[in-house]
Amino acid sequence: MAQTTGPAIGGALVTLLGAPVAVLVDAASYFFSAISISQVAVVELHDNRQPKPNLRRDIGEGLRWVYTHQTLAPIAISGHLWFLFSGMLGTVFVPFVLLDRHLSAFELGLTLSAAGAGGLIGSFLATRFGLRWGAGPSVIACSAAQPIGWAVIALSPSGASGTAHAATIVVLALGQ
Repeated sequence: MAQTTGPAIGGALVTLLGAPVAVLVDAASYFFSAISISQVAVVELHDNRQPKPNLRRDIGEGLRWVYTHQTLAPIAISGHLWFLFSGMLGTVFVPFVLLDRHLSAFELGLTLSAAGAGGLIGSFLATRFGLRWGAGPSVIACSAAQPIGWAVIALSPSGASGTAHAATIVVLALGQ
């Protein structure tokens, strides 16, 4: 829900109030969240029969287990690559949309909200896909489909006004 509405609200705030006020509102929301979380009571139970945890050893053990596992290692490595390239493309997306496709901050927020909506739809379909085609083929198919979305974004029309501008927003949202 946050990925669907957050970018649209953020874009609207930047458009209506300006970027500095939008950042201030964002900071205030984090402050409110921190205050709310600090009010949650936490009770930690420790079993004295268990050895004292060693974070460095436990992390090393977990990494060795994942990266030597026949199934998990390829998933972890492909996930790392996805984050790397998604981060690069996500960084380029904002100036591309604002400078090259001439969208406003609010329109950028709408296109980013489409990614949240797509994620929500995907989460509803994930179990069905997994049950029908199996988890492995589903993960591979979804990973293979992602470049199609970026190609749609790259090939979006560059309409500065009117119907072409609306088409640009729709195509960018579909790419998301």
